[in-house]
Amino acid sequence: MFACNPELGVFRREDPSSPIAKAIFTYHGVRVGVLMDGGQSPREGLVCGISTQAHDLGNGDGSPILAGDPNSARGAIGRMVLFGFPMYFMKDPQAYQLMRTAFAYVNASPTLPAYAP
Repeated sequence: MFACNPELGVFRREDPSSPIAKAIFTYHGVRVGVLMDGGQSPREGLVCGISTQAHDLGNGDGSPILAGDPNSARGAIGRMVLFGFPMYFMKDPQAYQLMRTAFAYVNASPTLPAYAP
């Protein structure tokens, strides 16, 4: 199910054989308690980062979105990466790597015009 619509075939997307959204990052935090000596965080393992492939709003014909074909990308939403946590909780190298990877993924979206950087 995506966007509260159980019929995924109505969504135009760049890869119909893959989910529109997928988990790319899960929470791993400190243990419970002021001294961090208690049990595991109740948020441990929860999804806090997802990537979405390029897709439309589910009102299309389900045909694929093709890179280099501006007509096939019309009305589509480009790739997105969403993080549900503040980056300042991460160590700098980890945050930089995550953001570089996210940018590279989004920058390769088939919805971007050919002249985009």
